Amino acid sequence: MDNAIKTKIRGSTLNIVSLTKDDHGIYTYGPASVSLLPPDTIYNVTEGNEIPAISCMTDCKPACVYTWFGPNVPTGTGNVLKLQNIHKNQKGVFNCAASNNVGILNSTDMTIDVHWTRIKFAIRTKYYCSDKKKGDTLGPINCAATCNPPCQYKWTKLDKTVNISTQLMLASLSIEDHGQFRCTATNGIGSSGNKSLGVIVNYGPMEVILLPSTQQYTVEYGETIPAITCSASCRPDCKYMWSGPNDASFVLNLLSLPTIQKNQSGNYYCRASNEVGSMQSSIINVNVQYEPIVNKVTINGTNFTVSENTTVILYCNYEGNPAPTLTWTKNNIILGEDDENSGRSFYTINKVRCNDTGNYSCVANNSLGMSSAQQSLFVTCSPRLNVFKQQPPKTTGVLIGETLNLTVHIIAYPKLLKVNWTFQSSSTLGDERSNNYTTSLKSDLFTHVAYFYKYHLKKEDFGNYTLEIQNAIGGTVVHYFIDRAGSPDPPTDLLVICETSPIVVLWKPGFNGGTPQWFTVTWKDMKTNTSMVSSSIPDSDNGQYVKVTTSSLSDGATYLIYVEASNKYGRVRATMYDNCTTKSAEFFQSGNFIAVGVGAGIGTSLMILILAAIVVFIFKRLRRREETEGNAIYESTQSGSRELPANEDHLYNDLQQFQGDNNKQHIDQATYANQSF
Repeated sequence: MDNAIKTKIRGSTLNIVSLTKDDHGIYTYGPASVSLLPPDTIYNVTEGNEIPAISCMTDCKPACVYTWFGPNVPTGTGNVLKLQNIHKNQKGVFNCAASNNVGILNSTDMTIDVHWTRIKFAIRTKYYCSDKKKGDTLGPINCAATCNPPCQYKWTKLDKTVNISTQLMLASLSIEDHGQFRCTATNGIGSSGNKSLGVIVNYGPMEVILLPSTQQYTVEYGETIPAITCSASCRPDCKYMWSGPNDASFVLNLLSLPTIQKNQSGNYYCRASNEVGSMQSSIINVNVQYEPIVNKVTINGTNFTVSENTTVILYCNYEGNPAPTLTWTKNNIILGEDDENSGRSFYTINKVRCNDTGNYSCVANNSLGMSSAQQSLFVTCSPRLNVFKQQPPKTTGVLIGETLNLTVHIIAYPKLLKVNWTFQSSSTLGDERSNNYTTSLKSDLFTHVAYFYKYHLKKEDFGNYTLEIQNAIGGTVVHYFIDRAGSPDPPTDLLVICETSPIVVLWKPGFNGGTPQWFTVTWKDMKTNTSMVSSSIPDSDNGQYVKVTTSSLSDGATYLIYVEASNKYGRVRATMYDNCTTKSAEFFQSGNFIAVGVGAGIGTSLMILILAAIVVFIFKRLRRREETEGNAIYESTQSGSRELPANEDHLYNDLQQFQGDNNKQHIDQATYANQSF
């Protein structure tokens, strides 16, 4: 039997054939199979939940020891596996091993699938904040979550969906993109909650606002402009700087200009800036108005005393707002205006004369006030008569017993060294040593007045009086002839021009007899024996020619023309007379006359030259005749003088009937200066 198979093991069954005493003993065996109860091999569980207890069972001798294998099996687990508050790290394959000293056997595998949701950003910090600039690109930023089953992702901002994706990317950020972006991951099991990404979109100022919005301020010096606020929308907040005239700057958003100064006139603007950019506000113009200011007047630099015939340049600078009107004056008399408004003004005197001495002022005016500066100019010159003052006539008539007063105005600089009066009588009885007179001198800087008084004139006091004046530059002598007052001297140099239209009559006045004189012109028609009279023609007072014109004579008629001089002492007729035959209207219309431009006002030198040419022509044709009545000198009493206007009115009435005109002044009058015929 020894060779026969005595024992046979099949599976978990032991068969012993023909037992003997040698078979006596203790038999052991290992696990033949390992079972799990419940027998499920797959478990789906949500993280945090639990699965039913799972028992591991087998039959073995000696009794088996059970060991569970799988992810994060709790310590101390026996044959029963208990997974409570399951964690995602316990997801995986579990099995149980039964073992004794005979052998070891594993159970079948059991799979536990743990479902969970948890967002994990692809950035390290839990709350991420991204600083960007307007126009930048945001991202890509990934929203990653460990989920089982896999999650669905959504990015939102202000509860509005921005993107359904794990990735957030925004190109060209706008201001509206500033804020919190939230990523939500869901897998149907739970929600991750909201995990936020803070996005800061920085931007520079896009508009700078001024309040008030006034862009033009016109104020007077010393006033206050209300505060002006500068603001702008910026991120981060802007800093502000005001800029103004004279490189002024104010590091504030508030512009304050109290008690404004004149140098604060100009343009102001505010600049808002941050790390992203900057922008300038609109320009504010501040117009500070103030009274003019005139600095000192200079003459040829610093030389205020000059010689005659040199060129003098006066200069001043000035300012003011509104722009002042600049006027130059001499002794408070306006010389001219400077309309350039350049802040500088020049006044030039070419070939300065003695009478240019005086006080010159630069005067600036605007709507707020006036300012001036003055400087004296001294022109060195020899003594001479002051042409701007009334001087005694070179020939003067005075009644016996009256006082002779000669007041002579003189200009000279420097001061006078000699003022001397002398007298030469026109009478053989004259006493040149007569002392019944007084003299005096009144002097200013360059103007002087020499006075001569002689009382109770006698016949022998008539004659030549001479004034001699002298200073360091030179001297001059002035002669005055004093005659006995009476009727005027006859007019001389009578000239009648018939070849023109209107007809011209000229004459030279004689001595007025010591009192004002006037003239009368008579045109006597030789055929009708009627006369036309022009009366009350004033004297020229300076020996210049007197001229009258008329267009009222009859055509083709011959007239006798004579001139009379009158004063309060009497009347005298010119020793010369003339006759004139007027031309017909057809003559002048045909152009066969001498065209002479003769006006009714004061003649010019050119006019006199033309008249002189006519005189040469006229003298070849006209005859000069004298009549006995023309030589007579009419002297009348005052009563006779009073009758003269009545007689002239009678002649005027005849003339009025002849002319059919209601205007008494048919005769135009003028004087010619310093011309001889």
